[in-house]
Amino acid sequence: MYYEHVRHYMKLFGKDKIKVLLFDDLEADRLGIVRDVYRYLGVDDQFPPNVAVRHNPGTKTHSTIIRRVQKIYRSSARLWHTIQSVVPYELRRRIASIGRQEMKTATLISTDMRHRVADYYRDDILKVQVLIGRNLGAWLDNAPQSQSTVRLDNVHG
Repeated sequence: MYYEHVRHYMKLFGKDKIKVLLFDDLEADRLGIVRDVYRYLGVDDQFPPNVAVRHNPGTKTHSTIIRRVQKIYRSSARLWHTIQSVVPYELRRRIASIGRQEMKTATLISTDMRHRVADYYRDDILKVQVLIGRNLGAWLDNAPQSQSTVRLDNVHG
């Protein structure tokens, strides 16, 4: 549900001061998006960033025991704070990575679930696409490209 949040920022700071980026675009053209951000910020867009490294990739822990320990750790705020204060960050990071592997492919959801999710978010997606001036039909179960049927009065106000 992005519409209200993005609209609020645009109202607060002005539409021309907000740059909305889509993850889909980043996945399709990392370097192009980084250079677009550089231009938007008014910095040298010829700086060659390293876009080959993927930060914070999705991971999956294959060990049932480790998953159970993680569940207990995450469900107890007291335990979480105790461990945070006693165990150094680097050690916590290494322990957390035991048995964890980067997911090479996305986890697919069923067609039925995809339809339900698209239906749930439909109104918000249609409002966002008008607000940012981008076609988000691909987010809507193969929706027609001219799906901008939502009319927004007073987008900035």
